[in-house]
Amino acid sequence: MESSPTDLKVSCIALGFTLGFGFLTTWDAWKITSVMRDPRRSLFVWMVWSELAVNLVMAVVIWLFIEGVLTNLLGTFIGILCLWVVQIQFILQIIINRIAIVTTDRNRLNMIRWITIGLITCVNISVFCIFIPGHLDIKPFVELNEVWDKITKVIIGLNDACLNYYFIMQVKKRLVANGLQKYNALVDFNTKIALISVAMDGLIIGTMFLKNGAVFIQFHPVAYTVKLKIELSMTNLIKRISQESVRDLHMGNSSSNTRSRGERRFAGVGDNHANSTHVMADHNDVDSHALEDMGQIVQKREYTVKVSSASTGSQNESMFSYQKQLDNDSDEVPLHHPDEIRRST
Repeated sequence: MESSPTDLKVSCIALGFTLGFGFLTTWDAWKITSVMRDPRRSLFVWMVWSELAVNLVMAVVIWLFIEGVLTNLLGTFIGILCLWVVQIQFILQIIINRIAIVTTDRNRLNMIRWITIGLITCVNISVFCIFIPGHLDIKPFVELNEVWDKITKVIIGLNDACLNYYFIMQVKKRLVANGLQKYNALVDFNTKIALISVAMDGLIIGTMFLKNGAVFIQFHPVAYTVKLKIELSMTNLIKRISQESVRDLHMGNSSSNTRSRGERRFAGVGDNHANSTHVMADHNDVDSHALEDMGQIVQKREYTVKVSSASTGSQNESMFSYQKQLDNDSDEVPLHHPDEIRRST
């Protein structure tokens, strides 16, 4: 299709936005990567930088296509679709990686991950089968592509929205409900910023009604660069809040340990009254794999232990035995499965 002067102007504007947001997003990605112990072994880092590279390459390729530098060849369409597949799959997996930070149900997390991969892969395959013939002006596929292309964008947008909603629910359930009130800020921020992410999907769908079908593809790098910027901003916020929460919990534990020693009361010989002591233990485990040098999110629990004994000797023995057990256990547990933590060490 011949590109009009308006198409060229809109394409240049979209390319400019991609480069501008891309610079800011690259800076955020560099800051996160530079503080990691071994970023080359982090799948999260690879996905982030791959997403940035794909967005840049797609923006340039589409701009050259609209400018007429690249011809309307089969190889061009296949290349664009391959970039689009990586773009879609990686941004959704980055969102799921964020969910992994706050959830302990590894089975459900894996289910969400594989359902997302399966659903989006089916969408990718269908687009390969319809998009290319439709843009090569093969009659039955032209009208089908106009309808199915919009449906696929709605499916992807709903998937994105559902993942963000699940993340918000997990933060409320796992963190805020357990007394970590600092994470209210995370809930509020994610709720507002998720609307921007959904708006980017709306932008893509809206540009599909332009006369030149290639122009709407130019807005894909814009939308997904903004989405990646959102994810990196969320990562920085989670890191900051989790570090503040862990620091506050450790300071509280230090004072509680001192106070609990003075609260232990033992009954005399033959006294059958129950005795109580407040027990607090420190947790020194390393970060979980999902946090990957971004801090640690923990739950704080306080136990009241009641001991009833007929003799002072048996009381002392019971308390000594329980204290020994506490030395080996922890009552501040990370929000990840213990096996996951061991694997990350």
